[in-house]
Amino acid sequence: MAEEAERMYPWVYETIWAFKLSCLVLIFPAALLGNSLAFIIAARLNEGTSGTTFIQCLAVADTLAIIQDGLIEAGLTTVGIYIRRTHDIVCKFLGFYSWTTTIAANHVLMMFSFDRLIAVYAPFFYRQHGKRRVAIIVTLLVYGGNCAFHWFLPFVYRVGRTCAALDFSVVSEFWFLRLAEVAVIFLLFALPFFSIAAANVAIALKLRRNAANKLKKAPAPAP
Repeated sequence: MAEEAERMYPWVYETIWAFKLSCLVLIFPAALLGNSLAFIIAARLNEGTSGTTFIQCLAVADTLAIIQDGLIEAGLTTVGIYIRRTHDIVCKFLGFYSWTTTIAANHVLMMFSFDRLIAVYAPFFYRQHGKRRVAIIVTLLVYGGNCAFHWFLPFVYRVGRTCAALDFSVVSEFWFLRLAEVAVIFLLFALPFFSIAAANVAIALKLRRNAANKLKKAPAPAP
């Protein structure tokens, strides 16, 4: 079926191949460099706040995600390297890793947005409680929550003709598909997107209100 579709629509597969190759050659190195610089600059600031620490946590989380999405899943398969198929243990680990890292990276970004929201709306509270350890604990809880939600994945994945969800002895195929839908639609896209958008809108409104208040309090220019 796949071979027939490739013969009928070669341009589709050529486009996918070109995108995967770009992930390996362009996107992965650029993301790796950007995340490394972000981590180093945030470390050099040495503010000890949750904000700068969230930048470091986000750099690490995004790097873990881009290793899976840009290097293992897209890049290496383009040049014929299929790490997932080498062994059942590798397949199980990467099956679990692929679901948790990208979702967790989006959730760390969401937590960073909430951190900035608190800093703008409650600056005195933020100065007292917005410490480095808070960002680290929240990031660990994000990863822990994602791992707990996807606890069944190592039992489901195994190597057949390819590395895929093939073993449904622990969780039924129906529930696996339902949980996968929840993970992709809600956890990966809807929850982070709408939360980040709402936080950024609230921050923009607050900053605009603060600027308007400063203009009102500013002394009138002398005639």
